[in-house]
Amino acid sequence: MGMFVVVNYGDKEKALFNPNCRTRLLLENIKDRCQFPREIEIDLSNKTGNLKNLSPTTCEYASEILTTEREELVPIEIRRNTAQTDDVTDGVKHLLEVPHNAADVTYIPLLNDQDIVTPSFKKQLTNRGSPSATDGAKDKKRRKGRKERNTETLNSSLDKSGFDLLSAQQSPPSTSLRRNGSSKGARRASVTQNRSKSKGKNK
Repeated sequence: MGMFVVVNYGDKEKALFNPNCRTRLLLENIKDRCQFPREIEIDLSNKTGNLKNLSPTTCEYASEILTTEREELVPIEIRRNTAQTDDVTDGVKHLLEVPHNAADVTYIPLLNDQDIVTPSFKKQLTNRGSPSATDGAKDKKRRKGRKERNTETLNSSLDKSGFDLLSAQQSPPSTSLRRNGSSKGARRASVTQNRSKSKGKNK
């Protein structure tokens, strides 16, 4: 049986989700089942307000981050505030929307439950959802382990490719080639003998 996490949303509603998929697919599934607008950006936090930092733009599996069975999670809408600035290109003035710094991101819990969404919960989100020191250490260790595994796989592939190339360069001619060469020599000798016998008879 796969692992599941519990998402608390709406008016104290709950739903089970299987995180054994890419983070983008999990976040899209949460939007669909919880009836959130598909155009909004969301993340998940634990019940103390620490964001999980699930990125929909990577190939990472959500199960690599959500590792606790039946963990209680809260969906968080992320609003990135933008400002308009003037940009002059070829003498033409354009208005561009550019993001502010990271402190100008607003986090909105998509849950109406005062037992979970407490002032301390909101304060943690206001602090940009910074994970605790323990969570940060776990995340750093997980990423380091994944990087080491990728490096080992690459080195193994390179070693194997080099070995195959060296073997191909040093391998002797195949038996079939030697046999074919011997057969051709035998046929030439037989033809020469037959020609000699024919000349002797003619004389």
